[in-house]
Amino acid sequence: MAEEEKVEEKAVEPQKEKGETVKKALKILLGVVLVVLGIWMIVVFWGQVVSLFKGCIGGILILAGLVCFLLAAE
Repeated sequence: MAEEEKVEEKAVEPQKEKGETVKKALKILLGVVLVVLGIWMIVVFWGQVVSLFKGCIGGILILAGLVCFLLAAE
């Protein structure tokens, strides 16, 4: 009886592994597609990306200053 259950469990495991492999492959494929699209969007909208970075510099400096104040307060 116990041997039959072990045989059935072993028969189910390869199917689970195959399904997990397919899911993992789809996730990797989706990740690659999203990275490529992201790079393409940066290239296409390069002028706007530069403007965004320039606009964020002030906010980053403000946050860095606040962090310095918090560290000095300790």
